[in-house]
Amino acid sequence: YISNFAPYGDKLIIATDRGLFASDNLLSSMENLSQHGKGLSNPDIFSLYRDGKYIWIGTFDGLDILSYSPFDLLNSKNSGVYNTVLAFAEDLKQRIWITTYSGLYLFDYATGFHIRFQLNDDPESIANGDQGIATIASRKDELWIGFFQGGVKVLDIVSGASKRIKLGQENAIAVTKILADDESEDVWIATYDKGLFRTHAEEMRSYYESQSLPEKTITLLFRSKTDNLLAVSENRVYQYDPEIDQFSRIRFDFNLGVIQPI
Repeated sequence: YISNFAPYGDKLIIATDRGLFASDNLLSSMENLSQHGKGLSNPDIFSLYRDGKYIWIGTFDGLDILSYSPFDLLNSKNSGVYNTVLAFAEDLKQRIWITTYSGLYLFDYATGFHIRFQLNDDPESIANGDQGIATIASRKDELWIGFFQGGVKVLDIVSGASKRIKLGQENAIAVTKILADDESEDVWIATYDKGLFRTHAEEMRSYYESQSLPEKTITLLFRSKTDNLLAVSENRVYQYDPEIDQFSRIRFDFNLGVIQPI
């Protein structure tokens, strides 16, 4: 299972459930990096994030960091993060935020360890058990945080205050991906069970309810350098048309007959 890619110079770093690999840009050679340096915390990798000369690696057992100059691979024994790492975000101050099943972490330069960031949890979120964070996005002085079963919270990283964002009538919504846009002030929120949402100027729009994107499960959002926005369901890819505020399906031919990849 391939979970993520990260370009690094003339190499492509590939994250899988069987370790970390590096390939040339033609995919003609493959090198297993899993045992380099101190080795991976766990070969089951969920996420990658490139930050300058480092590749941050989210594994099933914590956080690893890959560096080529000199080559090293830090792991959960000296990163301070021991739970499953699922997503990364970089704020305006170039700080790296890390989401895990047990909450939100931030690197403390004074101690050299990652510390758990305490959200101002309301009684409802504690009752829902929504500490597990699936996705995160940085926008100006805010972090938009998507929980596995607790919807979305917005954290003001200056004041430390947080607020919950309403997605329809429910709070216990499984969020899969958040994509923030500073220029348009749009924030796109993909969910596992309620489709795709967009918030703009305090207004919330459901693309599933309007049937502008008739998919209940959205697993991924992606914006290209040419400003094309893609939304992915379990085995379909849709492209956004801002002129009509609607998504249309992109039809790929994978040469697999009736089988469609997930």
